[in-house]
Amino acid sequence: MEGTNDRWTSVSSLETDRPQYSTSMGISYNPQILCAQRGGIALVAPSAPLHIDTRAAGWDACQKLYDLFGDHHTRIASLRTRYGTQSFFEGRDFPCMRLLDVAHWYPIRWGSMPKLQSLRLCDKQLRMVPLSQLSPLKILALSGVKCTSVLRHSQSLTKLMLSNVCFVGAILGPLTFPSLTYLSLLGVSGLKPHVNAPRLVTYHEEGLMADETFNISIPSLVEYGVYRPSAGSLDLATWHLSFPNIQRLAIRAEEFVILSFFTSLANQPHSLPVLQTISAGNTHAGSYWIAEGVRGRIESLILVRNEAYNGNAVVFFESVPPFQIPIFFGAVSNPSIKWSCALLTSISDTGSCLLKTQIPRPRLFTFISEL
Repeated sequence: MEGTNDRWTSVSSLETDRPQYSTSMGISYNPQILCAQRGGIALVAPSAPLHIDTRAAGWDACQKLYDLFGDHHTRIASLRTRYGTQSFFEGRDFPCMRLLDVAHWYPIRWGSMPKLQSLRLCDKQLRMVPLSQLSPLKILALSGVKCTSVLRHSQSLTKLMLSNVCFVGAILGPLTFPSLTYLSLLGVSGLKPHVNAPRLVTYHEEGLMADETFNISIPSLVEYGVYRPSAGSLDLATWHLSFPNIQRLAIRAEEFVILSFFTSLANQPHSLPVLQTISAGNTHAGSYWIAEGVRGRIESLILVRNEAYNGNAVVFFESVPPFQIPIFFGAVSNPSIKWSCALLTSISDTGSCLLKTQIPRPRLFTFISEL
């Protein structure tokens, strides 16, 4: 997994922008909020929005949390959890919910969530997600599910991450995403040729997706990342037509594929004219390590390209985090991509994409309350 290490701790904690205090019993609290370590029980201000994170908790602990907050569901503004239980979600409305992240999801009939803006759901059995029942979303990350077309949300989405997603019904005609700035696709066939995203800045894809092409040029694209492409899919002429203005490129592939790409770049120095940074890693090695001899040949090819085009492109051989250009997909638990992904740990309602390569510290429960 592409990410940085963080300190692991087993102590329950409370997070808030306000000052924190500690007692001799290991309880962290805010003057207006108390989070008790034992049993994960929290006492919060009676009207404060609740921000709950139980991703490090097991099934039994999640169930206790749901029992505890069952009568306070109207105050939940964000929920990040490993398990989405039917008994907690069905029959309840969540009028304040803005963010929902469920790592192990199964079909649930949604209650009303009129303020929901960010949704991340992961499954392994391609079960149906009723996207049409939700208000227009800004951020959507799906893995291992079936769903109807994202057309209902295309006008509002700013970030879209799809991993092994199956669409029910054919996609007819172009899908225009006027506000989309970030897109990543892994194991999603038939969508890419229909995408029209005039403001797209970052696009990451798995190698098989590279065999499909955008039907229109995306001059706004600044960053492109590809994981395990075949040598035949690294077509510089096609890339130049699809996204001629990329400045950052990440490629994770076997050494001979990477070498083939840099050879093409040296032979076609006028392609990708504003390219500045290239991040390369060998997927055949668990650490992305590229042999010294291959590195020397790549550096020589970059020098040839720069001299021919009067360019200044720089290549980074990525083997350990933090990476110059990490590649993100919608799920991080899939073993086949665990070394190529990073956790979506921070989501911004407005402004630029806040994607951080940081592994969250496991906590029994985390309660955040905005006062």
